[in-house]
Amino acid sequence: MPALIQGPAPKPAGTPVAGTVRAYVAILVTAAFGAWFAPLAPVMPAAKPMLAMIALLAFVVVAGQVATTARNPVGPRRRVVVMDSMFEFAAILLLPWHSVVVLVVVKNIASARGRARRDKWYQTVFNTAEAVVTSGLTMLTLGILWQPDAMRSSPLLALGACLGAALVYCRSNDLLVAGVIYLDGGGTPFMPAAFSLRQMRALAHTVLVGLPTSLAETLTALLGFPTALLWNLNPWYALPMAIPLKLAYDALRIPELERAASTDARTGLANAAGFEARFDEELERAERFARPLSLVMLDLDHFKAVNDEYGHPTGDAVLSQLGKIVAGHMRTYDIAARIGGEEFAVVLPEVGLDDAVLCAERLRSAVAQANFVNAAGTPFSVTISLGVATFPSHGLSRADMAAQADAALYGAKRAGRNLVAAAPMRAVPA
Repeated sequence: MPALIQGPAPKPAGTPVAGTVRAYVAILVTAAFGAWFAPLAPVMPAAKPMLAMIALLAFVVVAGQVATTARNPVGPRRRVVVMDSMFEFAAILLLPWHSVVVLVVVKNIASARGRARRDKWYQTVFNTAEAVVTSGLTMLTLGILWQPDAMRSSPLLALGACLGAALVYCRSNDLLVAGVIYLDGGGTPFMPAAFSLRQMRALAHTVLVGLPTSLAETLTALLGFPTALLWNLNPWYALPMAIPLKLAYDALRIPELERAASTDARTGLANAAGFEARFDEELERAERFARPLSLVMLDLDHFKAVNDEYGHPTGDAVLSQLGKIVAGHMRTYDIAARIGGEEFAVVLPEVGLDDAVLCAERLRSAVAQANFVNAAGTPFSVTISLGVATFPSHGLSRADMAAQADAALYGAKRAGRNLVAAAPMRAVPA
């Protein structure tokens, strides 16, 4: 399906994984298998290791599902600090090494299956192997830094050892992932000239830009230390450490609720309120930097006839499918919305009138060629009429641009429908 404006092309589905990436993952998986035989031991052995493993596994899986809930919704990508690191770190302090490996494997498999978009099997293998290696490095660090009888002789040294291990836990994870980002871009450890700008940005984001978040993750992991202390005093004392899970879930649900309030449930596009807020932001940016901005208004032709002939469920399905077609023709930073019953709007930042008309024509053609079906499975077609206005030629405010695009839209309907019409040019106020 053609796009309105082509952005950077992602790797097509089915693109083979680079050989260097396969080799890197194979080495990491081999290291994870080898780590099973490492002579690692907990520095704070749990009094009831089996009960501790069951409880920590439950907490880790639940915390992983909270993280999945935070990452699944559609919206701006963001890095999420989650609470599973706290319980994983407590497990590293309390449990025998083989129990830690089992816990990590089960948690990663459960998290992969809970995501909205399931990981490929090799992604799950990589994530699991990376987590096992990270846990092994963390337990090794604790074994080196932890002094015998540290809890009685020098609690501060014990805390320092845990802080150092928490840093290893978080940063080794980032660096192992950064290796895949680097190699996936075509580089090799022996050919720094192959280090592309895209790779540099990706690694900088992972290793440098992520430092404040990594600090928060380190402190979150460090909470596993008091969790382990409380468990060894009495397992019931550790139960309140699960309270942050509820607080984290509530905090992560706030952005989800905000998105739901600004999203049209039928199409998945923005609703009128969300559209107006984002349109105003883009309009302000266009005015500040003297950049073009276009608005495309579109309306289904004879939509009432569709409802009358095929029924409202079919009409709802048409709206849903139209929303997907519109979304499929957007760049990541375009704004598309359903602003009325069968009326939609698209804001195109950095696009002038001529290009916006071409974009609207591609969208009109895509809808006209699409197949829609009624409840009985009978195919039919629909068309749309579109009106285009641009900033600043057709207005300096959202209301002015919408009025001009709407007028052009109804001009297209009067001219016969299934057409694109541009608002007439007018003088820009000085």
